[in-house]
Amino acid sequence: RRQVKYLGVHIDSKWKFSEHARIVSEKASRIVQGLSRILPNINAAKPTKRKLLSNVVHSIMLYGCPLWVDDMSTSGLALLCKVQRRICLRVVSAYCTVS
Repeated sequence: RRQVKYLGVHIDSKWKFSEHARIVSEKASRIVQGLSRILPNINAAKPTKRKLLSNVVHSIMLYGCPLWVDDMSTSGLALLCKVQRRICLRVVSAYCTVS
């Protein structure tokens, strides 16, 4: 599939942004994994620190959102929601079993 990266947004030939969602979710997932090492679920860190670190991930995920939000495929949105759930669980010091 042909795609072009323009100003950090990956655009494919059909304007579905699936590849953009995959790339961004992988990048955000790596950051969440790194933050998980810094912020364990026990002995919770200060809420301001957790909120700051979660905003880093959200800003990466939402970059260019006005461009792709209407044309994103459902599988792409599912990838982004999966990463968002992980960082939200980290912010509230919850485990993966919390729904």
